[in-house]
Amino acid sequence: MQINSILVAKKNSIYVYGLESLKLTQRSKVTLETDKSGHEKCTCSCTAFKVVNHCIHTKICGPILINKEWAEVYSVGRTSTELMSGQVGCIVYREKKTEPVLLPPIDSASHAFEVIEAIKGDTFDGDFISPTGSWLRLKNEVESAFNRGLTLTNTEITEVFMSESDDEEEAPVEAKRKKVVSDPEIPVPAWSSLKRPDDFWVDKDVWESLLWCGSNGDNALLLGPTGAGKTELCYRVNKALGTGIEPFNFGASQEARSMLIGNTHFNAEKGTFFKPSRFVTAIQERDGTILLDELTRCRDYSALNMILTLMDGQRYVALDEAEEAGVVYRGDMVAFMATANVGYEYTGTEAVDRALKDRFALKINLDYPPDNEEYAILLKRYPKVPKTFAKKLVDTARDQRNLAKEGEYEESISTRMMLDCCKCVCGGLNTKAAVSMTILGCFSQEGGAESQRFKLVQLIQKRASELV
Repeated sequence: MQINSILVAKKNSIYVYGLESLKLTQRSKVTLETDKSGHEKCTCSCTAFKVVNHCIHTKICGPILINKEWAEVYSVGRTSTELMSGQVGCIVYREKKTEPVLLPPIDSASHAFEVIEAIKGDTFDGDFISPTGSWLRLKNEVESAFNRGLTLTNTEITEVFMSESDDEEEAPVEAKRKKVVSDPEIPVPAWSSLKRPDDFWVDKDVWESLLWCGSNGDNALLLGPTGAGKTELCYRVNKALGTGIEPFNFGASQEARSMLIGNTHFNAEKGTFFKPSRFVTAIQERDGTILLDELTRCRDYSALNMILTLMDGQRYVALDEAEEAGVVYRGDMVAFMATANVGYEYTGTEAVDRALKDRFALKINLDYPPDNEEYAILLKRYPKVPKTFAKKLVDTARDQRNLAKEGEYEESISTRMMLDCCKCVCGGLNTKAAVSMTILGCFSQEGGAESQRFKLVQLIQKRASELV
């Protein structure tokens, strides 16, 4: 059986959608208004449909609008049904006649293209009909396919929203339809399959952000408390990517300028000559990561101004000390990762300059792992540590950190402290000595009974007195 068009009933009108295969080619609106010839109006622009001064659409749909009823329900038989907004029918060609028929209420799981194919193949049966069915899915899929210029089998159509109002009038067919532009597909990056380490906790978004940075030669700044794993995370990311990493620790360098640029030397035979630094050599590699560790501990912070052009779109550094003053360019896939402690409790540090911070595409704030993850890390790194001991350490650290956020402590128990403590215990040191040397030793004794260490001892005694 042939289907020429799909019909969608609206308020005082019927929309006729031309059908070729499963593509809706045009839409015409038939109304009860009459034209100059006294015929019902149709917005059809195809003169091939004109028959005896009026189009085939008005000839077929006019009686439905005038009588306010359909003469036949497909597969049910010739029975009059009241015309209502939202109903869906079709124009079929059978027994050498072109006739409009109303489709029965369709099961909500059936798609428009399935119904059309079943009618064409004479396989439409009761499986498509449901006492609780409706025309809503058919109407929405037909309208969505036409508006988007897609076939009825397209997944964007078959997943169309099901709760649109069936009373909403369509815009006039003469109105210019908006061209739907699909978003370009973003290819799946190679790093997306790299799993997070099981003995080190890192948030999924942070892990993927740093993988992206390392794979694209960009810049990332990691901020957070000491002992949270910032530096180790940078090494873990580069190990996963299989790229090299060159570390430059600003806390251990007295001369930041020399570390970044190089030094001028004197030789009796050669005279004065300039030797570029390890940093200058590293940035010229094709890929890899430059680790700017403890960035806020740079003693000559103005020296960092020299690398500003290296970290933006210019990607070069000037070697003014060289005999042939020139520039060195950063490798296309060389990434920069920097770590920094920010806060009043970190003496000897400087705030990150706004101009420098702005050159890091990623600004990542890290914190200590959640309790359960931190506990798992301790057991993973040191399987022989007593579980009850590890649990008490984590619980104590959680309470102390919460108090530190409220201002009771100047410092917090870090993950690094607890790992060191577990290492000592697994090595044979008794638990009290391990806690005292690895954790309590990091807190000041100044102030006697009001000191940071005394307060921490009291806190530990409340939770696990055997540890102190």
